[in-house]
Amino acid sequence: MGGASLVVLVSLFLPWFGFGTLGTNISIAGTTAHGYLVIVVITALLMAGYLLLRSGWDAFPVRLPVGHETLLLAGTGVQFLLVFIGFLNVPLAGLGREIGAYLALLASAGAAVPVARPVLRSWPGRR
Repeated sequence: MGGASLVVLVSLFLPWFGFGTLGTNISIAGTTAHGYLVIVVITALLMAGYLLLRSGWDAFPVRLPVGHETLLLAGTGVQFLLVFIGFLNVPLAGLGREIGAYLALLASAGAAVPVARPVLRSWPGRR
C-alpha cells in the first residue's frame, strides 16, 4: 500500500491531459490541471511517512486517536476519491487523458482495495 501511494505521488506530476497535432504536443500535469490534487500529494507523503515510521517499531511510540486500519482506510479513501474526481474532470474540451491519469487511478485503487476489502467483508449481512 505504501508503494502504491508513492506511485500515485509520482504520477501526479506526470502528464495527465494532453493535446497533440502536427508535431505539437501540449500536456498538463495533474497538479497543474487540478489544484486540489495537492491534497493527494500531502496525503501520500503523510501515509508513506507513517508506514515508514510504523515499520521501525514493534509498538508505535505515539498513541494516535484512531486505529491503524481506520487511518489507512481514511487516507487511501481520500486519495482514491480525489484522483477519481480528477480523472473524470477533463479541464478543457479537446484534451485527452494521458499516462499520468491512468497510472494515478490504478495506483490509488491498488492502495485502497487491500485496506477496504476487510472492512467491506466485516459489514453485517455480507457473509
